[in-house]
Amino acid sequence: MPKVTGGLFSLKATKSIKKTITFQGKKGQNIVYKYHKPGDKNPFTPSDSQVTQRLAIKALVEEWQALSAGSKADWDTLAKEAGYIGTGYHYFIHMGGAGEEVIDYMLLETGDYILQENADKIIL
Repeated sequence: MPKVTGGLFSLKATKSIKKTITFQGKKGQNIVYKYHKPGDKNPFTPSDSQVTQRLAIKALVEEWQALSAGSKADWDTLAKEAGYIGTGYHYFIHMGGAGEEVIDYMLLETGDYILQENADKIIL
């Protein structure tokens, strides 16, 4: 590589220009090289967990886009009521979508206690 003396009309040029070329001073020399992102692998192969996560987010985004304007406004309201920092869209993604969860509770009276029970938990 040819030695650079005074890159960019400077004796000590450093940093990158528009992510195309990088100027650096090392061991008293000026070095110029093509910009590269540290840790960048090309071609990039995502892991199985990354593929799974990306598909889950893609499905949630498609589900959000299929909602009516009224439903989206309801999600905005839910986010505000829950004290969530973000919009209804972010809250929707965070909660994993609308989810058609039906909770079937059963009340049991045993002695001095009334228990509320579903498949997941028992509440005194």
